[in-house]
Amino acid sequence: NTPKPGDLAFLRYFSNVRQKQVWHVGMLSENQTIIHASASKGMVVEDTIATFTSHRGFIGWGRHRDFAQEVA
Repeated sequence: NTPKPGDLAFLRYFSNVRQKQVWHVGMLSENQTIIHASASKGMVVEDTIATFTSHRGFIGWGRHRDFAQEVA
């Protein structure tokens, strides 16, 4: 499935790539960038989809059920 604005991108601990424990979440914006908090930068940042999804800990995309239906 192609991600849509508002979808969540999940990363896991890269010390154990087999584990599915989520440790970081980003949200896809309407500009097709991932918005997420950066602990090292101490602020919210935007990254390209490719930067976020090419991370070796990338698990996949998800959508909260309350946001799965479009609002008229």
